[in-house]
Amino acid sequence: MLTALLPNGKVVHSSEYSEEKHGYTLYCIDPQCKAPVIYVGASSSSETKRSAYFKTVGKDIESKHKESCGFFEPLDVVEAIQKTALYQKQILESDGVPKQIINLNLKKLDPDYIPKEPVERKEKTPENDKIKVKDDRDTPGTIGSLKSIVKLLTSYEPDILATLYFNVGGGRKLPLSQVVMSPDRAYDLLWQDMTIPRMQYFVYGRISEVTKLEKVTYIDMDIDDEEKPFTIVIFAEYYKHFIYEKKDLVGKEFLIFGDLRKNTYNNINKAQIVIKSSDYLEPIRTKKRDL
Repeated sequence: MLTALLPNGKVVHSSEYSEEKHGYTLYCIDPQCKAPVIYVGASSSSETKRSAYFKTVGKDIESKHKESCGFFEPLDVVEAIQKTALYQKQILESDGVPKQIINLNLKKLDPDYIPKEPVERKEKTPENDKIKVKDDRDTPGTIGSLKSIVKLLTSYEPDILATLYFNVGGGRKLPLSQVVMSPDRAYDLLWQDMTIPRMQYFVYGRISEVTKLEKVTYIDMDIDDEEKPFTIVIFAEYYKHFIYEKKDLVGKEFLIFGDLRKNTYNNINKAQIVIKSSDYLEPIRTKKRDL
């Protein structure tokens, strides 16, 4: 853990912690846990170089993270997003917590994308993505594939993820939890007119049904609220870029990237995310749960 909760409800980052200023009473930031934690200073020895951090003592049940805590065990993608959203507001409002920017460069996912003429410096490809979020803060990471998004979400603890902003283009930098979301939340943003024009979003969830027609394919997603139907849409002109069959999709969970749009049919308001190829979907592994 790189952050801890103080008795006054504020969050302190390990790089800013001072015994004289902050005292010795520290807690886990998860509101469902709040286990006591201790500070472990940085080490600069030749054998072990590490940044300062916080940890539980773990000698009795009160000094361990609870099972519902985001730091109890490694998280899957869905858990990581949910816990990041839970911690993000509190962490981002803390002045002493360093914020980090991840650049999104997903243009090459688009089969219609025409790259500019080559220049001297090499443009990073999705295969060469390097995500730098721990100790290399001067050079922001760049992400060029959905696989790298999934790797990011499963490689770092949620308090680190909660410090991240995505540079989505046009000078806009948004917290991770405002870019990656559940179908239900995407539906709400869309129909409350709170989405950002011409911006693409990430949505995660399980696919429940696939209906392939001559001109369009509808891929329905599981939803918590039946009044908020959510569908992935791919048009026939892009079928040649889409390799998934129905058996590859139904019952499985994916991270999806695309354009959100409204659709009303038979007086039912629906939310859709429009994609152009298989690269706009990335399989994710999750623990067994009822979505």
